[in-house]
Amino acid sequence: MELVRWREERDGHPADTPEADAAARAAGGPLQARIAHRARRLPRVGRRDRRPQRAGLQRARIVLMAATGALVAAFGIAGILAAGGALGSADPVSLPLALLVVVGPSLATLLLWLALLPMLRGGSATSALSALIARHFDDRATPAGDALRLLLLGRGGRWIAASAAHAAWLGYTLGTGAALLILLSVRSYALSWETTLLDAETLAAWAHALSAVPALLGFAGAESLPLRPPMPDGAREAWAAWLLAAVMVYGVLPRALALLVTLALARRALRASSDDLHQPGYARLRSRLLPDHGTARVVDAPPAPETVAAAPAGVALPADALHALALETECPADPLPPDWIWLGAVDDRDSRERALAELQRDTVRGLAIIVRGAATPDRGNRHAVEALRDAAGAPAVLLLAGPVPPARRADWQRLAEHAGLTLGVWPPSEGGDA
Repeated sequence: MELVRWREERDGHPADTPEADAAARAAGGPLQARIAHRARRLPRVGRRDRRPQRAGLQRARIVLMAATGALVAAFGIAGILAAGGALGSADPVSLPLALLVVVGPSLATLLLWLALLPMLRGGSATSALSALIARHFDDRATPAGDALRLLLLGRGGRWIAASAAHAAWLGYTLGTGAALLILLSVRSYALSWETTLLDAETLAAWAHALSAVPALLGFAGAESLPLRPPMPDGAREAWAAWLLAAVMVYGVLPRALALLVTLALARRALRASSDDLHQPGYARLRSRLLPDHGTARVVDAPPAPETVAAAPAGVALPADALHALALETECPADPLPPDWIWLGAVDDRDSRERALAELQRDTVRGLAIIVRGAATPDRGNRHAVEALRDAAGAPAVLLLAGPVPPARRADWQRLAEHAGLTLGVWPPSEGGDA
């Protein structure tokens, strides 16, 4: 659903798909279910009879999985090298230094991510990643390119990027753990807690603190093992097992937990991305997929004693001169009463700014906003209507011109109620009572 909406909003209108529309109407159910059914039934293309959107999503998933796999492999190799450097050729091997080398980078970046998480609302990192990946596609308007942008720049983008980062660091810690296991199995190392700057009591306190979590898993620690050489074979084996356990509990487990959480959040965000049916791409499909949408009875306030003679029935307007304009429609000024001030058609940014400036400059007794009744009252129309109402600072009416489908009438009524406007029709001879 979301991929189809992205493509159709970019084109400015829903694609002409009568067969998919008919299948969605026949399937029945609420609007969201019908939009989903239409997205699944869009025309098939190619010799293999594959739907372009589904094929694009599949290719985008393959690209993301391949990129994540390459990151995991690179970080895994880095972890293996880190483990080899931590053990090195020193004799004895410093346990706190080895633990810091193999676990410190992963744990530090995880804590930094948690600290910055409340500020990571934007998509700068994912935007750069999306642009980088999209360069590999000849046409950025392909379904695969759109699917990549949908996954990386949509609501779940930051969680998908975080999942890739956590998977990479998980590969690092697993690589260090595997390398340590192999090296400690084939070579003999003298392990100890040694320091140059810290005193013995401070180092012992650190050893006891770091041993707390491995002790919960049954591994012996500083409370029962010697900290300095010479160490018997049993103590060296116990400290080697402790080091492996510390890598698991301080490196692998936190990253695995973070990966599971971000994957769940990404899945939730992707599922919720199609819940907002007021987005223009979804709202434009309402009249297609819900032709039997029930009409809403509109009851406006009774007209005031003094109204203009040409005002639509049921819409109360001041007797003084009104300012009138047409919002994204070709409504001519000729049918307007002579005492109305015609501001022209507002169909782009320049004309809107000009109308707002004139409304703010003049003394406005009332404002009539004429719109095409068959149009979809999307978010842009709502913002434009509210901006014009605020600039006028006077009673305003919203007049529907031309034929008005029942579903559109209900949508415009909701917009008018939200903006605090009275709804009517224009001209009155075509619309009847408001």
